[in-house]
Amino acid sequence: MYSEGRASDNVSIEGFFNTLKYENIYITDYIDEKDLKEGLKKYIEFYNFRRLHQALKYKTPTNISNN
Repeated sequence: MYSEGRASDNVSIEGFFNTLKYENIYITDYIDEKDLKEGLKKYIEFYNFRRLHQALKYKTPTNISNN
């Protein structure tokens, strides 16, 4: 049921999940589901507000959306 070009629709989110896995999930020993949820919440906040992105000319996603 997938149409051609459909995979390109997911490029941004796939890139985010890859970054999330390598910069957080694989290197963090989460104890339980509650700990995992809190860690993901903190990482997503970091990713959006403090992490500089090369593709965004070393700005954060929130800096780009505010311009």
